[in-house]
Amino acid sequence: MKQRPKYFLYARKSTEDRDRQVASIDSQVREMKAIAERENLEIVGVITESRSAKDTGRPEFNRMVKEIQSGKASGILCFSLDRLARNNWDGGQINYLLEKGVILHIRTREKSHYPGDNVLYMMFEFGVATEYIKSLRDHINRGLRAKCEKGIMPGRPAIGYLNARAEQREKRIIIKDPVRFPLLCKYWKWLIEKRYPLSEIHRIATNVDGLRTVTGKKLAKSSFYRIFSNPFYCGYFKFGNRPMMRGIHPPMVTEEDFYRVQDYIHSPNNPRAHSRVFLYRGIFKCARCGSCITAFEKVKKQKNGNVHRWVYYMCTKSNDPKCPQGLIKEEEIATQVLALLERIQVRPEVHAWAVSKLQKMKDTEVAYHQAEVESRKKTLALCADKKAKLLDLMLAGSVSEEAFNQKNDDLSKEHEKLKMILEGSEHRLKSWIDEAIGVFDTASEIVRRFQNGSQEDIRVLLRSIGLNLSIKDRNVMITLLPPFEIIQQFHDGPKKQKPPIEPVSILKYQRVKAVPAKWWRRWESNPRPKKEQPKPLHV
Repeated sequence: MKQRPKYFLYARKSTEDRDRQVASIDSQVREMKAIAERENLEIVGVITESRSAKDTGRPEFNRMVKEIQSGKASGILCFSLDRLARNNWDGGQINYLLEKGVILHIRTREKSHYPGDNVLYMMFEFGVATEYIKSLRDHINRGLRAKCEKGIMPGRPAIGYLNARAEQREKRIIIKDPVRFPLLCKYWKWLIEKRYPLSEIHRIATNVDGLRTVTGKKLAKSSFYRIFSNPFYCGYFKFGNRPMMRGIHPPMVTEEDFYRVQDYIHSPNNPRAHSRVFLYRGIFKCARCGSCITAFEKVKKQKNGNVHRWVYYMCTKSNDPKCPQGLIKEEEIATQVLALLERIQVRPEVHAWAVSKLQKMKDTEVAYHQAEVESRKKTLALCADKKAKLLDLMLAGSVSEEAFNQKNDDLSKEHEKLKMILEGSEHRLKSWIDEAIGVFDTASEIVRRFQNGSQEDIRVLLRSIGLNLSIKDRNVMITLLPPFEIIQQFHDGPKKQKPPIEPVSILKYQRVKAVPAKWWRRWESNPRPKKEQPKPLHV
């Protein structure tokens, strides 16, 4: 009697194509075990695999084929033939083993296959499965091309963005991540302003702000650095071998700022990352040669246990190696900056008075602009009404098509012009008064923010009040912005005017009622008589 075959139960679930019409691995195993129990089939092993069959190289499938060739089993239980193979190589291998009698029986949910059967049916089923994969690949590539043409990058977007969920997959767009988008905007701003090196920004992002990926993992330095070289953040994306394309997602930075950051982080003169962050390093420059101001720390430990620490700032001399600028202590810089800030600080009563006056002006201006906006809206509605009436006249035959086209073009241009003016009027509601109130708010608390703020707050404060922050001969120089410069002038008081320079009198005596005409004639002639020429009287 022939020995009954032993079977491998093979179940596969593809993770790439997300084939939802096929049962899961657990349901495949459960159903095929029920068939084996009903038909009294012996199962020597259950092999499961979560891998696509469109390509060769499935490790569990190859292990099953080797064990069948070694004689451990001679039958296969599977849910359907497309679970075994979806490519010509694996399908041909199964056909060959069945034809040679190495495989004695293949049992699927619907049918059994034996060596003596016509192999045409099995080849047809494997061919259908392979063709399905090819057509599916074509459909997916076509969908990806269509998505790229619409300006939507396929797949998971860069960190800081999310794919918006929609009922139809074709309508999915990329939106801002409410948690990570503001953080990355802040990091981009720091790089644009060259406030911190990239390594320090990575430390702040991971340890202070707690920036994580969508899966909750920390960002490595290499991954974090690649963020600031990705053109996705300025509105472009690259997918596959396709050229750079313009996206419809909201950009995080402008193209100009993006390339400015590229020049900064990829420049050979980019400063090295420092292990210690000093307060004034990176914001001041040398006024003589224009080089950056660097800092170093000097620590002295005494035998009695006391520790003294000094921080010195000096010119890097990168532009001029012979720059004569010396050292300046951090305390000296802080004292000079504090003296400057005290001269631009306003008293609380002045701040309250100024804000109340500006608020009244703002209310008046807002009311005026709102009236202007309402008037322009009425004019815009009137223009739209004219276009509608013109269309009715054309449909009624009262106006020729040529006259209608000409008049309609004129009305359309007028409508667009009024619309642009209306948008500009609404934008002007955010007037300069808000900025003036912000200046007074800053000036009222500027000393407190400098004395009690963190290092980052102090650096932002110094950059916001002036330009050309430099040091020359141990003197701090800051060119104040116009609002703060005016406040400083009021604090210092009116400048004393110098007395006018009086002209030198050419007369001999100060009290002379008239000058004889003969003297004028002699003064105008050349040479002048020495005896009659009066000596000048200096004042």
